[in-house]
Amino acid sequence: MRGLAFFAKAPRVPLVSVAGAAVAFALLPEARDLLIYPHDSGRVVGLVLAIIVLWSLPLYVWTRRRGPPESAGHILPGVVAAAPFGILLGAVAFTKSLILSCNVISSLATMQRCLETVHNADLGVLDAAVSAPERLPWAPVQEALANGDNLAFGLWIGLAVVACLVLLDYWLCRRFPGPGQRARVSYPILALGLAGLIVALAAPASLGELSGPLVLTPVLFGGWIVPLALLTTAVAIPIRVLAAVAFIGLGVFSAKFQPDYHDLQTFASRDWQLAQTRPDRDVIRQSMLADSTNEWLVANGCDAANPAACETRPIIIAAEGGASRSAFFVSTVLGALLDVAYAHPDQYADPAKQIFLLSGVSGGSLGVTTFRTALVDSPGGARPPCIAARAPWAATPSIADPSKSWRTCLQSLVAGDYLTSTVAGILFRDPFGSVLGGDRAVALGTAIERHYASAIGLEETDCEASETPQGLCRPFGYLRAQGGWEPLLALNATDATTGRPVIVSDFQTAIADCATRPCVDLFTAAHNIFEFIGHTASRPPEVAADEAPSINPGLGEGHDIKLSTAIVLSARFPLVSPAAIVKRFPPNEVPNGLTNVTNARLVDGGYFDDSGLEMANKVVAYLQKLGLRPVVVLLRSSPTAKPQYFLAGRPLVGTRRQASWTTPLKPWTGSWLDDVAMYLKEPFDALYMARTGHVEAAREDLFALSELGGIQIIELANYVPIQPVIGTAKVRAAKYCFDAPSTNEFSRTDLYKAVVSWSLSPLAERALDAELCDRDNAIWFGNLMDVLRISKGS
Repeated sequence: MRGLAFFAKAPRVPLVSVAGAAVAFALLPEARDLLIYPHDSGRVVGLVLAIIVLWSLPLYVWTRRRGPPESAGHILPGVVAAAPFGILLGAVAFTKSLILSCNVISSLATMQRCLETVHNADLGVLDAAVSAPERLPWAPVQEALANGDNLAFGLWIGLAVVACLVLLDYWLCRRFPGPGQRARVSYPILALGLAGLIVALAAPASLGELSGPLVLTPVLFGGWIVPLALLTTAVAIPIRVLAAVAFIGLGVFSAKFQPDYHDLQTFASRDWQLAQTRPDRDVIRQSMLADSTNEWLVANGCDAANPAACETRPIIIAAEGGASRSAFFVSTVLGALLDVAYAHPDQYADPAKQIFLLSGVSGGSLGVTTFRTALVDSPGGARPPCIAARAPWAATPSIADPSKSWRTCLQSLVAGDYLTSTVAGILFRDPFGSVLGGDRAVALGTAIERHYASAIGLEETDCEASETPQGLCRPFGYLRAQGGWEPLLALNATDATTGRPVIVSDFQTAIADCATRPCVDLFTAAHNIFEFIGHTASRPPEVAADEAPSINPGLGEGHDIKLSTAIVLSARFPLVSPAAIVKRFPPNEVPNGLTNVTNARLVDGGYFDDSGLEMANKVVAYLQKLGLRPVVVLLRSSPTAKPQYFLAGRPLVGTRRQASWTTPLKPWTGSWLDDVAMYLKEPFDALYMARTGHVEAAREDLFALSELGGIQIIELANYVPIQPVIGTAKVRAAKYCFDAPSTNEFSRTDLYKAVVSWSLSPLAERALDAELCDRDNAIWFGNLMDVLRISKGS
């Protein structure tokens, strides 16, 4: 009874730890997705050890030291020590039940939960779906359930190990009674936990590789217990005092002793050093868009002096944001494009030559940058740069080898665990950055670099240790130094101080051409990243009367940024990644001799434009004026429901596609809890969802350009659910649709929505790969292949 009384009075730390994990797995699909991640025997062992060392045993020690000395002092701490394994086992079972419940939709309630929005057509065929015969789940679903079973088996073994350790402690207490027994057991356990925590925070990427991203669970929900237990027992500091001192102390430490901690990371590459000594234009970081257009025309066999006569159409890719979900979707589409074209070189032109611009945001930036970098790293011909490896999401053996399939290779390049490094820094790494290294944004960039390097077989994965940067360690720009045509990159960020877009690009964004005066404007409202880090004076320099003014004074003087840094710059969503601070140096170029003057605070590009279309539209308009006929491919990774409702006053047939549609209605319960939650969330929801409104506005601007003629728009999306290809279109889609879910007109089955996360399960990746089997996507992808088709007369 004394043990029960103790537990009723002082359960705060165990309750916060265990209940927090339970709530996370119950409410967050991103957390549940980690449970069906591939868990081989090595990863299961590493994960179970991490749970024991960082979470289970620290909880046991915490509860044990505060409980009664008799046998009840072992029972309740033993239960608390088993709780982490119980939470995870329950979460695995819950996740499996959710997946299976959406396998066959048999009720309106299930349809609402699985589809989120219900259309009139769904209601009309629900009876037919209910009467459909039972069948086995989609093969990827079965594989995901098997991954969950492997994890559950390892968790049961871990639970048995913890039970044995608790019994051992009980035996030692009976065999060697005395007041010092608790200390003899507690301090070795806490020391082991502290060592594990240091390893987890110092090398989160390595820890994720050994244990999988689910290792974040013991790190986040158990890692803080170890230092808390040491300080509150050994030093006898009350928890409340300790929390207040730590909060204030770390804040002062970060502000006073780490003023440059979140600064944008730059470096002086060899190309930059060469560009400073050579005034010619052979070595240049950013070109004029007019010069790049001429290079594209020459690469595609067109006359640069007469672009309107060019029959080849420039392709512009705009990739929406969405972390790994967007990156994987972009890689699926672009990889399939390369596979089909290279498999039939007599029918299709080389997409790598015909793609003119890749404009990305957040995860879309990761997808387009790895695509362009993989083209550079390709060993030649149509061969992808990846080494042979197992791709658990691959739909068919014909594309299962990333060393032979561009689709699987590009997917492999973005299918890394970027979550562990990022999340580990939010609460633990950044406050101690001067000891552990760069902030969590740097850790994310390092994880991206390492995964890319390992996927293509590079031996050197440390950018700073390499004299010749490779992969995503390369400096951004300098395309002429690489030779041949490579698609241009434009990665989108947002300046939190002004609200303006900030572009990281291979070309200057303010002006397109300055061969004649006045110069041709391009995107004057946007800043270019090199405008911020260039050593430009505060006022325009005075120019002699007989001297021609410089077009871009000081733009090339600022140091370089790595490709990985540019990717993260576009994906700095607050809290997940801190804002990048750009400062003006050296001090003598700042008015009044001030130092550390901030030029900008850069965050996720989705705050201004989550589609990449704002920059793309400006380029489209420029190419259109030259007489070229660009093709714009918009890749939307957000779960998209096909519209079914009309707005009053909109024509049934409009000039712009989907202009008459509105978003389907979502169910509203109307409970008091919903009212309270909505009241608190409304300001944040409005700011966040304004991103979607900006995307729609940018799409409308694009359609307005298309009405002027010469522009083709192709739009592929992450449709939920997937509608199957029917009729004669099946034959054509067979080139890129390999694993259509067994859905039909009357049953929206095999659903799994990919979450927004920096780590995806193979089931989520397989669902994204299957999007090319959707009816609309298959048609649009076929239209894209027609753009590449070689005419018989050529």
